[in-house]
Amino acid sequence: EWEDAIEAGLEERICGETNARIEAVAPTTEAASAEVSTDGGTDLRLTVELQARKLDDRLRFKRQPIELGSEITLSLGTVTLTPTIVGIE
Repeated sequence: EWEDAIEAGLEERICGETNARIEAVAPTTEAASAEVSTDGGTDLRLTVELQARKLDDRLRFKRQPIELGSEITLSLGTVTLTPTIVGIE
């Protein structure tokens, strides 16, 4: 299953720089930092460190606003994820 390929340490890199790094992955039914629903119905909790920037008084990741309920795209080598933000620290 593809969710087995999602693990801590995976990184999205742009121009040789780490743009995002998965810090932790766990199955969950609780609110989490970011959640991904798999085709098999498994919800995964991801803790992800993002290189966000503040622009126009809003946090942004790859020019997209980061806010509760928004989705981001993470390109992690052979896996691309679109998790929903459910918590920001």
